[in-house]
Amino acid sequence: MEANSTASTNFAKSLLLLAVAIVVWRAATLPVTAIEAIAWDRFVRPPVSSLPTMPSAWSGIVYGIVARRAAGLFRLSEFSLRAPGVLGFLLYCCALFRICRGRTWLFVPFIIPGILLNWFNLAGSFGLAVGFTALALAYPTWAGPLLGFAIASGPQIGFVPAIAAAALLYLFGMRKAIDRVVIPAIGIAFVILIIPVSHGGWPLPQPATPTAKDEAFRSAVDVLRSEAGQGSTPLFVTPAATPLLEFYRARYRQRNWLPGAPNPQFFLGVTPEWPTRTILFEREGVVLAR
Repeated sequence: MEANSTASTNFAKSLLLLAVAIVVWRAATLPVTAIEAIAWDRFVRPPVSSLPTMPSAWSGIVYGIVARRAAGLFRLSEFSLRAPGVLGFLLYCCALFRICRGRTWLFVPFIIPGILLNWFNLAGSFGLAVGFTALALAYPTWAGPLLGFAIASGPQIGFVPAIAAAALLYLFGMRKAIDRVVIPAIGIAFVILIIPVSHGGWPLPQPATPTAKDEAFRSAVDVLRSEAGQGSTPLFVTPAATPLLEFYRARYRQRNWLPGAPNPQFFLGVTPEWPTRTILFEREGVVLAR
């Protein structure tokens, strides 16, 4: 019996390590999307002191703090931009290992959908909210503060920590749950969100899976890097392509790229409607021309 238990635990650990490796690899290699670039522009690039007063800050302030810390540690990259989701997945794995210990058959239905549906490996706040919620279920003693962080991480999906709180109401009983879970959770979420909420704004959309157009844009940027050289490079960029270009400018530290400068040498956009020029790259509607 003990041998079976050890084998079961080793299987669970191996499955968790494989899942973490897949999430980290996808977070580091998938091309950045326009929504992710907008998230970077609003929550990672500005100074921390300005985050609470940003439009939509209530839906991304925790994400912004985690992503900024990751960018400071690992430099700006696709991985550091998606670090909040990766962190959420690690919290989720810790919670799942504790909850499902001895019942390894539960790992597959709880782990695999999260990977396939990109709940964790993309930038955004959903992963953090789910991770903190799962951790609250795994460690009921700390459920109040953890659910507070879950609400603050993803207030637009507040029903997820609310379901967890309802389960804890059943576990603790109404009176204890209100004192140990509900009041601390609301208090912590209120403290984190009061300033951002007071400034209004629409919630930031959560990113979807990168498309072939996103991959084509990254390829166009690679061509631009090889063609532009190190000198000053005036660029004309269509509005739809601007957020992505700004991210890659910061990602590769290309301060010599000058979007909006007069007499542009290169044209980059997401439509093929250009004057007659030398086309350097064209795929999926993404065009780079000289």
